[in-house]
Amino acid sequence: MTSFCLVTLSVYSLNIVTDFEEDAINKPDYKKLQNKKMLIIFFSFISYISALIIGAFVNLKSILVLLIPFITGLFYSIKIRGFRLKNLFIGKNLTVSISWALEASLLPYVIKASKVAVFLIFFIFIKGMINTILFDLRDVEGDEKAGIETIPVKLGERKTLWLLLILNTSILPLIILARNLVNPLIFFTIFLYGYAYITYFYSHQAHKSLYGLLIDDEWILWMVMMKIIY
Repeated sequence: MTSFCLVTLSVYSLNIVTDFEEDAINKPDYKKLQNKKMLIIFFSFISYISALIIGAFVNLKSILVLLIPFITGLFYSIKIRGFRLKNLFIGKNLTVSISWALEASLLPYVIKASKVAVFLIFFIFIKGMINTILFDLRDVEGDEKAGIETIPVKLGERKTLWLLLILNTSILPLIILARNLVNPLIFFTIFLYGYAYITYFYSHQAHKSLYGLLIDDEWILWMVMMKIIY
């Protein structure tokens, strides 16, 4: 778990450095970090190395899993000969969702093989798609100016809402199929919570700072629930 958190911190920090242009529009507060690029890169590097070291002590195979978000993060954030995955239509959504789905499901699998890994791959992928699209909905102004064709930019807000609701609905069959492998109460609560924050953020009444709290940090809530139940 510590390795997973450190990898997340590292990749997101690297993305801050590479995305100053659009973030300056979507998140004006990030302008304060403009002169601290090298410091952010340094802490990103230290976080990742720490994650690999911790993972190696648990299981050497985990190193291969922990490298997945780093490698995809490089192609996602950094322009290589003028190309990066983020600039492709739905490239951002697919890259982030697949990366986190593979890491979050394969990491426990290499430590202790379990069929639940298959469920987690699909579940986390769908949640990743929903969450990245919601962030695109927040950042639509900056993405348009930066020439990034995201789903909200291409489809418009109303069609994007319907897509989000359809994606969240597709989680229910997964929970039913995996009801003997996971605690259905926890995942059904996550399913209902998805509808709640999709409609909340679509209403444009939320402060931008709440996106991180209610979307990125939702996993903290689920871990607390698991601790209480188990």
